[in-house]
Amino acid sequence: MTYKLKQVQNTDEIEKRMRGNVLQQLNKPKRKKIIHIPILTAIITIATIFLVMQLMSPNTSMKTASPALMNVFTEIDGDGIVYSQDYYELDMQHIRTLKYYREVPLATFLKVNHVELPQLPTPFSIEDGTVIAVNDGFFTELQLHFKKDDVFINISMTKTYSSQIDYATFAERNPDAYGTPIELERLNQSSTMAKKFIQGDGGLVYHYYHYNEKNDEVNVTATIANEIYSMEDSFIYHIGYSQNSSLTKEQMTDFAKEFILNNELKTLNFEEVTYVSTWLTRGGKAMLVCLVVAVMSFVLFVPLLRARSPKVQKIIWSLIWIFLHAPILTWLISFSVGTLYRDGFAAVGMLFIAYPALFVIGLLIIWLSKNRVKWLVILHVLAFIFTVSVSIWNGYYIESEQQVSHEVKAEQKIS
Repeated sequence: MTYKLKQVQNTDEIEKRMRGNVLQQLNKPKRKKIIHIPILTAIITIATIFLVMQLMSPNTSMKTASPALMNVFTEIDGDGIVYSQDYYELDMQHIRTLKYYREVPLATFLKVNHVELPQLPTPFSIEDGTVIAVNDGFFTELQLHFKKDDVFINISMTKTYSSQIDYATFAERNPDAYGTPIELERLNQSSTMAKKFIQGDGGLVYHYYHYNEKNDEVNVTATIANEIYSMEDSFIYHIGYSQNSSLTKEQMTDFAKEFILNNELKTLNFEEVTYVSTWLTRGGKAMLVCLVVAVMSFVLFVPLLRARSPKVQKIIWSLIWIFLHAPILTWLISFSVGTLYRDGFAAVGMLFIAYPALFVIGLLIIWLSKNRVKWLVILHVLAFIFTVSVSIWNGYYIESEQQVSHEVKAEQKIS
């Protein structure tokens, strides 16, 4: 603002104008901050973390190329689950969630996988056989089905983490409702074979998978059949054959023993994982939910509480911390520790440590610090960095572990 010499003589007018300009500047409305800088920083930081995680995290399946067990099959729809009615509480096969694969000729399957079967009892042959596969996300179960006229033999085998069932446990099984006894026979020092043969008018309900060609899906069939069950060398064997079969007990027992102990199928990779190992399958979905909830809570409550008194702000932020933020961070940290040590007890133990610690730290920040939002955001960022880092590490650990396992098995097979 400039004035000529004559105008300077009238200082009252000049002073009035200057005061008016100053007041105008003081009363000029300030631009409101839509979001705090710490919150914006947190959003950008966490978004960057997830971007890096997606770029670094393995996005390929943990399936292995050798042997190519599942490459023969095509996934289709299906329903139902097959397990032993007598031993389901011991092998836990009844609680699986399955993927189903279309039936293929057994001869084709054996040729592709370069394996052979023990000699089949008359009148069955390899050309009569088909094979269906189901998978629970970790283990593949193969079901071999042989049919000649109106009689059949059905063999299912799957890998298991269950402990070996000893002879005494088998002996504790009582006869079924029809009074059918269970005959036991030792296969070796650690393995036992349990046999149930139909007697008189009694009936043993036996379930197996069958391919419904019309609907192109796998279903479960229930019928009456003799049964043989065993767990040997970490495999579960469940065999059924028609009650009207011409095979004698001795013939079927000899074949079952030979198959269980010497079949080449168990050299294949039954531990073929069929899900994709990414950050989403390692807690990523839950982490995203926690991220959204945490960020939205800051975005919503910071503007709402800006005009409130300091005491009201402290009370409300304390409630938010106790019932929302502290549980979220506790879950993130406990989940990460459990993953890091590969131990559920470690995760549970961390729950009892992390929540009280976060509870106290958060309340101290809220009541003693003027920059409470900034420090709460920093705690969230640190927890997410730790969780994401563990998730990435876990992905590489699983892949390396699988690779070592397959290399060892390959060496064993060669030797």
